[in-house]
This record gives sequence, structure tokens and C-alpha cells, in this order.
Amino acid sequence: MPIPQEEITMEKKGDNLLNGMTIKELVKTAKLPAGVWERGMVIGQKDDGTCDLIGRTGFDETNIHAVVLETKELKDEGLIQVYFTGEFNMSALIVETGFDKEKLVKPARKLSIIIS
Repeated sequence: MPIPQEEITMEKKGDNLLNGMTIKELVKTAKLPAGVWERGMVIGQKDDGTCDLIGRTGFDETNIHAVVLETKELKDEGLIQVYFTGEFNMSALIVETGFDKEKLVKPARKLSIIIS
């Protein structure tokens, strides 16, 4: 017998990156180039599978892909944990300097990435 919705409780401690509890975060991995990847960086993915920070050449709101979950330095190309869905605080998201994060809101919503 399923648990009635009103009896389901979830304890979730928020941080500056995550907002709300309406969208469950789906965590997977993405292959990123060498470099320092910080929690909250928004990455894009091209049709050929390459990923990089939104705002860098060739990566904009049209190819938003995920949000970096953990700060990690990659010496070479490698896998890093990312959020594929979730509700995020816009002020905590990181994109290339000069890129307008407002441009991400609508295309991200189609991926169940909610930015507020």
C-alpha cells in the first residue's frame, strides 16, 4: 500500500546553490575538460558531446546541460558529478564573466532545471 502523500517527509538542508524542494535533483556524471570546476558552474554540451562552461566560445543558453555538483580539479579530461535537474539560486550559479544568467531561465526549464 503506498504511503499517503501527507505522511511523506523529507529533511533537506538548503545551501546557497539549491532552492526549494519541488524538483528532485538528478545527479549523474559529465565528462569535462581539464581545469578547476566549481560547485554551481553551469555547463553546456555541444552535439558532438563536448562540454564546457556556459559563456565560453560555442557554449550558450541553447546548449545548457547541467550544473556542477562538486568543486574538483581535473588534471586531464575526466568525469565530474553534476545535477541534471533541480531548483537553483541564480546568484549562486557560475557562468563565464559577461554572460547574462537570465538567458538560461527559459531553456533550463525544459530540462527541469529551475533557476530562481
